[in-house]
Amino acid sequence: MHTQALGVYSELTGELAGIRTAVDVLCLTSDELARRLRLPDAHHITEKVAKALAPSPQLIGDPSYKDPRERITTGDANLDSLLGGGIVTGAIWEIVGERSV
Repeated sequence: MHTQALGVYSELTGELAGIRTAVDVLCLTSDELARRLRLPDAHHITEKVAKALAPSPQLIGDPSYKDPRERITTGDANLDSLLGGGIVTGAIWEIVGERSV
């Protein structure tokens, strides 16, 4: 993602110091970023980029939560409901519990 898309391009005018992407920003410490950009502090830039890239946390059990990932059923409606609609495909799952007969 280009830094311009994150609304911080004005602070990185001219793509100073070879910083062109959000990854470029996040791979540097705030101190190193500030040094390269000749700023007294760059913590606000790092924080702004990180917040723009981070998904908003949501609880799976929240009725308004809509996860776009594909799911498969466990065969148990209650368990599927607890898992937000079933087991997410493309992930590794370990399901544990008490042994029963």
